[in-house]
Amino acid sequence: MNLSKKELEILKKTLGENYIIIDKVIGKCFALSIYGKYTYNDCFIKTTNEHFISQKYDLLTPNKMINFNDFYLLESKENPGVWYRGFLTQNGNYEFDCCADSLEEIIWSL
Repeated sequence: MNLSKKELEILKKTLGENYIIIDKVIGKCFALSIYGKYTYNDCFIKTTNEHFISQKYDLLTPNKMINFNDFYLLESKENPGVWYRGFLTQNGNYEFDCCADSLEEIIWSL
């Protein structure tokens, strides 16, 4: 997963040296989406909580992924240029609950 020179400059300027570029993603990446094809229970550890059960998700294919502290930043192949913020769940899949139009904007959400 190759980051552009501009993206690397943004990372260095905003996060310093405290990030890891993820080369191989183990687990699936799901983004919260009103019109998603998957339910919470399809993606993560089963729950009976009505709030979570009603949530929908889209499956994303990682194009670029960065780890910073307990957060993961993802640009997907489905939506180039859009960056997602998420975390690794207990079952080994990633849940992305926020997105932005640039890497810099998604870093501001941390």
